[in-house]
Amino acid sequence: MVVAGNSRLKLDRIDVEILRTLQENARIPLKELASKVGLSIPAVRARIDRLVDLGVIKGFTVIVDPSRIAERVRALILCKVPADSLGNLPEELGKL
Repeated sequence: MVVAGNSRLKLDRIDVEILRTLQENARIPLKELASKVGLSIPAVRARIDRLVDLGVIKGFTVIVDPSRIAERVRALILCKVPADSLGNLPEELGKL
């Protein structure tokens, strides 16, 4: 399954299903995930740990719905823009 060096990793069907499920819900209980992929809880935990160690899983995150929060959500955005496009920048950012 693992290729040496900086080569890509070949994942099996269970690893792919674990990744797909975690992308949909990273907070899924291990018991539920284990049942879904047909492995024991320790086996699923070991596979997740391995995928983290190998850098396949970079982290777990939260996606916030700003419309559900009373206060405004602020963001600092750093971007590179060609000098000839600076005039359109406010309008283009406003569209986003």
